[in-house]
Amino acid sequence: MFTQQFINLLIKQYWDKPRARAEIELQAGTWQRVYEFLRGFAQAFDLDTATGNRLDIIGRIVGLRRRPEFSDDEDYRFFLRVKIAKNTASAYMVSDTRNSLQEAIQFAFEGRAYVVDNQDMSLTLVIDSGFDQARLQLLFDLDLIPKPQGVQYYVTDLPPEGLWFGFSELGQATPDYIGGFGELGDDPLTGGMFSELIGG
Repeated sequence: MFTQQFINLLIKQYWDKPRARAEIELQAGTWQRVYEFLRGFAQAFDLDTATGNRLDIIGRIVGLRRRPEFSDDEDYRFFLRVKIAKNTASAYMVSDTRNSLQEAIQFAFEGRAYVVDNQDMSLTLVIDSGFDQARLQLLFDLDLIPKPQGVQYYVTDLPPEGLWFGFSELGQATPDYIGGFGELGDDPLTGGMFSELIGG
């Protein structure tokens, strides 16, 4: 099809010339291979379907190489998505033009965490205490938790039965604003099962 379209572009005086036809077939055949490669590229390197070596190539592009802690391709794919979310997140709690910090946190923790701006160059990350601790540790070890430059994280836990309604729209909220969670205004270093994960 691709090659035939180019052959059809030959002017009438060359239609019956075998060399002219062979030349155009050779050139069109080369371009057809390039076209087919480029057409299949997006599908071959689609994060949702890529596996094995192709997933490794995506990892090198986004800056997260495969590690032994990633049990399989699906696990690696999750961390790649978190890395991409971090790479594309803005430094704002909410944003109309880019992925916000709050959205990136929601994605990384599968909707089981939110972040609070303490208004003092620190953020408090509130995580459902039922969240997998090994995965949480790996998120911190791989530096996949997005944050603005020079900002410190405090980490605290929320009981699994805690109130989660309304947090999908949480923006520049302070702990006192969050109904029922005024205790987050206390020093986060002193409590919570995740306090040892505080990063600088």
